[in-house]
Amino acid sequence: MPQDRRCVTVVLLASAPATGESFSADRPAIIAGAPVIVHAVRAVNRMPADQVLVCAPLTAQSDILVSALKDCDARVLQQESGNEGAVLPVLARALRELDPESGLVLVLPADMPLLRPETLLGLCDAAEGGISVLGPGGRTKRDGTPPGNVIGVCMTSARFRDSVATAAETPEGDSAALISELVSAAGGNVSRDSSLVCPPDEGNSVRTSEDLATAEAGYQARARAEMIAKGVIMRAPDSVWLSWDTVIEPAAVLEPCVSIGPGVRIEAGAIVRAFSHLEGCRIGPNADIGPFARVRPNTHVAGNARIGNFVELKAADVGTGAKISHLSYVGDAQIGPHANIGAGTITCNFDGVSKHRTVVGDAAFIGSNSALVAPVVIGAGAMTAAGSVVTHDVPDGALAVARARQENKPGLARRLLQALRPARRTEASGE
Repeated sequence: MPQDRRCVTVVLLASAPATGESFSADRPAIIAGAPVIVHAVRAVNRMPADQVLVCAPLTAQSDILVSALKDCDARVLQQESGNEGAVLPVLARALRELDPESGLVLVLPADMPLLRPETLLGLCDAAEGGISVLGPGGRTKRDGTPPGNVIGVCMTSARFRDSVATAAETPEGDSAALISELVSAAGGNVSRDSSLVCPPDEGNSVRTSEDLATAEAGYQARARAEMIAKGVIMRAPDSVWLSWDTVIEPAAVLEPCVSIGPGVRIEAGAIVRAFSHLEGCRIGPNADIGPFARVRPNTHVAGNARIGNFVELKAADVGTGAKISHLSYVGDAQIGPHANIGAGTITCNFDGVSKHRTVVGDAAFIGSNSALVAPVVIGAGAMTAAGSVVTHDVPDGALAVARARQENKPGLARRLLQALRPARRTEASGE
């Protein structure tokens, strides 16, 4: 590892390719639930880099970039005036922000979401002669001269300062073109050993919807392989969709056609059955989810709980061993351990203005087709009769019956049918 590697600054160019020709700053390209630039910054953070600067032109909205990168270690720099699409002036600002201890500066586009930290470290290690360049797979010339399409450059901080001072602005602030310009401004003398080629998928930029689809497929294939290598069981891996921050512990099982949005943690031994969708939730050990379940944000399903088919949960805390087996909506609720929620039960949590909470106690039994009108508390060991609309608290151990009394009218059904049939025949004949 080179001596001047005591501090590495990474400069990511968030010019037009950072959002892409088919995208906009306020509607960026998303891969695995996160903007493309987040993937680039995360790769840099895992190097790790000592300083990460994201340089954005005026056309990229800095508040949106800052929001997207709130969980990443990076600073967003934006030009203060001038050509809206220009990036070179922001590099001049980056010079002022450069850590004086920086030995190397790594400059990359922010639209390559599949770059690996190992590739970036290799680029830094290759900069012993003062500069190294990175090119897409298969495009590096045999004589060691820079690739025809340079996608990244690493150079000493002194050479970076000189390059920025002499480089020319590129059309429309294209980041790849600007990086090539920096290489030329630095003299363009790159030895064979300092000219690296990254795997083809890592060098792919995301500028069109076709690029986005290709990058998403590449990310998903890589993420699934990493999960399986750690002991996660996938019955049909190609049909499983993961997010950038998905955490799944070994021995968890994902059946076919499972979609996992951002913010999900699945603990050991849990099973997520086919055609289920999860986001922003935590699934406890040995819990059983689905099939066809939807688990929405701020939900925690404790260990050994059972969430069955066509059940939707939102902001729900489901206790150990509880069962919500089918055809239910449970939102803004606390379900006690070993409670049983009957088929067709819903929590009526929204009154048109505010959300209200439902509490179901330990080992309570909610009869099928019950409507629990929040705010309401069903006590421990309590029961509700099937078809009840519960609007008041139910004490521990009590049975709540909240439905109209059934009344049978002998012979009325037969008489009604006899009266209706002649009318229907008349309508059918058009008379």
